[in-house]
Order: sequence, then structure tokens, then C-alpha cells
Amino acid sequence: RHACKISHREPRYDKKSQRVLVRERVVLHGVEVSAKWVPYGPVQPKLATELFIREALINDHLRANPKFLEHNRNVLNKIENWQTRTRHYDLGNLDQVLFDFYSARLENVSSLHDLNRVLRQQTKDVPDFLCLTEEILTQGLNIEWDPRAFPDEARIGDYKAPLKYIYAPGEAKDGVTVQLPVEVARSVNSSAMDWVTPGYWRDQVEALLRGLPKNLRRPLTPIHQTVAALVPDLQPSDRSLKECLAELIRQRYGIVIQPSDWAEVETPDYLKLRFEITDGKGKTLKEGRDLDALIGELKKNEVTGAAAVWNRVASQWERDALSSWSFGDLPERVKVTEVSGAPIYGYPGVALQDEYVCVRLYKTAQESQAASRNGVKRLLEIELEKDLGWLWKDLRKLEKVGLDLLALGSSEEVRQQAFDHARKYVLTFTIPTELTQRFFLELIQNSRRKLVGLADEIQCRILRVLEARNRLLAVREPYPGLQADLNTLAPTDFLKRVSFERLAELPRYLEAMRIRSERASVNPAKDREKLSRLRPALDRYQQILQKWNGRPGRQTMEMYEQIEDARWTIEEWKVILFAQELKSPIPVSDEKVRKKLDAVYLSL
Repeated sequence: RHACKISHREPRYDKKSQRVLVRERVVLHGVEVSAKWVPYGPVQPKLATELFIREALINDHLRANPKFLEHNRNVLNKIENWQTRTRHYDLGNLDQVLFDFYSARLENVSSLHDLNRVLRQQTKDVPDFLCLTEEILTQGLNIEWDPRAFPDEARIGDYKAPLKYIYAPGEAKDGVTVQLPVEVARSVNSSAMDWVTPGYWRDQVEALLRGLPKNLRRPLTPIHQTVAALVPDLQPSDRSLKECLAELIRQRYGIVIQPSDWAEVETPDYLKLRFEITDGKGKTLKEGRDLDALIGELKKNEVTGAAAVWNRVASQWERDALSSWSFGDLPERVKVTEVSGAPIYGYPGVALQDEYVCVRLYKTAQESQAASRNGVKRLLEIELEKDLGWLWKDLRKLEKVGLDLLALGSSEEVRQQAFDHARKYVLTFTIPTELTQRFFLELIQNSRRKLVGLADEIQCRILRVLEARNRLLAVREPYPGLQADLNTLAPTDFLKRVSFERLAELPRYLEAMRIRSERASVNPAKDREKLSRLRPALDRYQQILQKWNGRPGRQTMEMYEQIEDARWTIEEWKVILFAQELKSPIPVSDEKVRKKLDAVYLSL
């Protein structure tokens, strides 16, 4: 061997043997005697240790999973999650810090065997001598973050869409990416996706405000203070963040920002949600930051025969000129076809078209449910035709009441109003996701139960309202605005405006108005003080009505019910303020009323 020339080159970490190896070449008088891979530790202990640390421990190529390594991975994952979400990359090179940590503790370790030997020796005295702490990597910097501000997934209906946080400034994938199957993407409200990551709202708002034209931006300076004041009051909505921010600025500062004012504002790409739309096998079909544009491109590329397939499947389900529930059970949805690997569903519904009931297939569950309210209602009306006829006859008792009803019109008019009121109550129901024959039969039974004694109950409720109304009109000194409140709460056609359930509450509300009048005449200042507490709720309700009337294309039954609930909550608040002894069946306060009204306003 003394006559040979020995060289070592190409050191590397071998994953199979879990050891650092080097290529050893033996040459005798210019002739290669041997060339093989040998352990690098005995050759260059220090370099072999460094290579083992970088490849096996830092790059995580160790097949074994000692406790210290799992612990260190968790520490690193926590820091990396904090970095990618909060975009703080001021900690320096974490790999180098980790390398220095291991190098200071490991010597002559170039294989898994060497590592196990050191662990056996050292852990007897210092069990966690290779365990990292957050302080070592962060130099004491606080890296806590709120998971609610940077969630791991976005809930879209019943679907949980995974979110990926990537820090790559200047690259296409920089920021937050949400993965959506194509069938989910089609139903997503792109405006509502602005609210997925609350942790970025502050940066988004600041970027938007700083990009406004100077005449709009100047009244909002200093910008950082305005941002701090606005962000806590932002609430997720089905409207875009820009719309809600403009509305909040108008309320708070009286500054009107038009949609065109935002058009020229450029925000950093990482603040715009990025979308990956995938097919049924997880393959990415489209990706980008404009969801509506991506969906539009997908629709252009859809199979041309999709419409024909839809018509063929629809013809299997659709029925015409129905007068009874003769079509059995309708499933919640039926598979029509597949486009780009994703299933397309149809949603059967019971519709009313030109006074005839029919079964139709709809594109969305919302369309099906909206149509089915009228179709099912008509079938129910047909089934209850005789029962409603008896109700009309029983309401003849109202004609005998006499003078008490004159305030509402002629006896025939009152009878018709009462019948329409009762009919609406009997024919009110909730549409389920699956329209089954059992549901309809139970609906008929429930409706017939409502009809028992209904005529007498309506008559009693009408008379109680009229008595309370007459007592109110007889007060000597009505509080300012009483007549307007009365016209709103219980006008002469209140049977058209108030539901059957609320009809029972009207006498209490009217009595509260009478008590308020008596107390206001004794202490007007106290009444004005209570009215000042009520005024914000009244103003907010008017804003809700204006917004509701200004959005005819987005008005739904659910929204209408929310507005009605808000209205009656205000009436209960009036009872507590002006006639507390009458009590309220629901807990109400300034704060609860404000939160409910704000929630309704933001949901419109």
C-alpha cells in the first residue's frame, strides 16, 4: 500500500446505508487498482460530520425518527408557518442556525450508527441535549399567531377548501392559494372569498386607502390610524371587502367612494387570493387570481354536447300539469354529466308555471328551493280546498261583531282580510332539501292541525288588537310621533302586514305605546332620553330597508325573514325601554339589538 497513490473524491450521504461515504481510488504506477465507496468519517471526521448534519438531520434524510428530530421538526414547522403567514422573514438563515446548533454538540458523527452511539452516551445526563428551543432560532422574538386569522382551510358551504401559504415575492404562487374542485368553484361567490384570511385585512385596507385618489385619501390621513379604526368593524359578508369598506367609510367619515375609485388601486399580489381549480382527479385545470375569469374560461371550454345531455336527463324527471303529489320522491340532486372530470348535478324542484304545477330540473339547489315554495304551496292548497272552504264559512262570525270592526272596513272586507291572513298562516312551511311524498303528507297533517279552531282564534286576536288600539287612541296627551308609530305598527290593514304569530303580540306593543304616552306627559325629558337610546336602532333599520329596496336582484325569502326579525326585535326593545313591566319573551338590550341589526345590514 505504501507504493500506491490513494485519493478520495465525491463525498456524499448515502440514504440506503445512512452513512457519509467517499469514493476511494487506489492507483499503482498509473494503473487503477481499485475504486470503491468507503466511510468518510475515518478519512475526514470534521467534513464527514458536517455533511451528515446537513443531509441527514437538516435536509431530513434520516430513515430513523429519533425523538429529538421529531421535536425539532415541530419547532421548525411552527416558525415556518408563522413566517409564511405573517410574511416575516427577518430571522436570517434558519438552516445555518440549525447547523451551528448541531455542530456545537456533535463530533465524529457521520452515520446513523455514530448518532445512536452519541445519543446513548449523552441522553443519560442530558436527555434533550439535541432538542431545539424556539429562542435559539428566533432570538426571543414572539412568533405566536392566531389560527383564526390565518386558517388552514376555507369553508365553502359543506366543502372545506385547503389553503396553501407560500412566501415567494415576485413569483406567480406568492401569497395564499385555495384549491377548489371545478364543481365547487362554479358555485363560489367570488366576493365572499375576500374574507378568507382575516390576518391580511389590515394590509389590504391600508393598500386600498393609500391607492385612493388624493381628494378622497386626504381626509383619511393619517392612514395607519384610519386603518386601525376601520379594520375591527369589518365583518365577513357575501359582498366584497371593497364594497364593505366603502360603506363603512361612508358611515364613519361621510366620504362616498364609488366602485370606479377602486379601479386604479393596485394592491400587492400576495394580498389577492390565488385559485387552483382542479378536476375530479386533482389535476389543475386553471389557476390565477381572478376566479370569475377562470370560471368563464372553463365554461368556454366545456363539452359542446353538455346542453343536449342536460335536456335528455331533465326529460326523465320533468312532469307537467300536476294536481297532486303523484311523482313519488325527488332526490336532493341527480348527476347529469361530467365536464373536465368534474360531475355536473341537476336539482329537481316542484314549480308553479301559469297556474299549473310541474316538476323541473334546476342548475342549483337555491333555484330549486325557490321554485318549490310556490309549487308545493299550490299542491297543498289543492289538497286543503275543502278545509279552506270551511274556514271561510266559519269566519262569517266576524260579521256579527259589529262596530268594533268598523275601523278596519266593511264586514265583508274584514272577513276577506282575515281569511287571507289565516290562509297565509296555514300555507306557510319550510322547504326541505329532499322533496319526498312523506314530507308532503306530514305537511298536509300539520296544516290541518293549524286549521282546528283557527277562525275563533283569529277573531279573538283581532278584537284584542282593536281594543288595545282604541285604548291607545283615547290617550289625552300622546307622545310626539305616536300616530306615525301606530300607522307603522297597526294600520287599519294590519291583517295584511302582520303574521299570525305576531298578531298575538300586537296588543302588548300597543299597550307599551299607551304607557309611554302617560309617562311622557309627566316627564318629557325622560322620554326624550329613552328615545335617544332607541334612535340608533331606528336609523339602522331604515338603512336596512333602503339597502334591501336597492338590491332587487338579491332579495330572497331568507333575507326578508331576517329583516322582519330585526323589526320585531326593535318593538321588543321599545317595550323594555318604555314599559318594562310588560316584559319581553326574549332577552334584549342596546348591545344585542345593535349586533343583530348590524349583522342583518352586512348580510344584505
